[in-house]
Amino acid sequence: MIQQVPQAPIEQALARVGALWAPRTAPHQLILAQIRAGKTTLIKRLVSLRPGARVLILDPKLAHDEAWDDDPGGEHTWGKPVTEIGPGFGSEAEGGGPFGYWFRLIATPDLDATEHAFTRALQVVQTEGHVILVIDDAKDVCRNHDMRELVGSVIRLGGSNAISAIVATQELSYIPRSQAAFKWVGHTGNLEAAAAAVKLLGRRGIGWQDAIAAIPQYQWCYYDDQPGNPGPVLVT
Repeated sequence: MIQQVPQAPIEQALARVGALWAPRTAPHQLILAQIRAGKTTLIKRLVSLRPGARVLILDPKLAHDEAWDDDPGGEHTWGKPVTEIGPGFGSEAEGGGPFGYWFRLIATPDLDATEHAFTRALQVVQTEGHVILVIDDAKDVCRNHDMRELVGSVIRLGGSNAISAIVATQELSYIPRSQAAFKWVGHTGNLEAAAAAVKLLGRRGIGWQDAIAAIPQYQWCYYDDQPGNPGPVLVT
């Protein structure tokens, strides 16, 4: 029997995240779903909760991702595309976003140059803090670019250095265990991935596995570990 998961509009879940998400107490968010499940779209909704924050998006995908395209009439709405990040980025409001503090570090065909740029950017974040770090496809960054240890080091700083992270991934095995306060599980694609997602949510049983496996694209099972949490909720 498929577990019946309570449902709620995504605006309700986002309102809860907006009220609780803070680098000192609940810094990190984890998004688990297959490709084309809507991870980047969800990231945009989450980043929008903090329009005045300094944001760095690590985008390792070489192929053009239309999900990051600017809104009509916008200029670098979702982060100014750059190929390197230096100390003090955003201090002159030279980026994108509502106040010029958002940057999207993009990959180039030169693998060595990309790894150098990503490494330097993570080191800057680690040193300076006060940033929302978005890793859009942690599997690619951590495995293909061999940055698991560095990513883990940056994320573990968390509240001590005012770093919040949004980590999106297709598989949990390639990412550091960040103990995310907020978890979003989307379309997993198969029962094996659904089983891992059920464990991530702290649930057990075939009913939960079937329920998670049935989540369609652009829908999410949301859960957080903060006081007053209602348990996993299916949001659309």
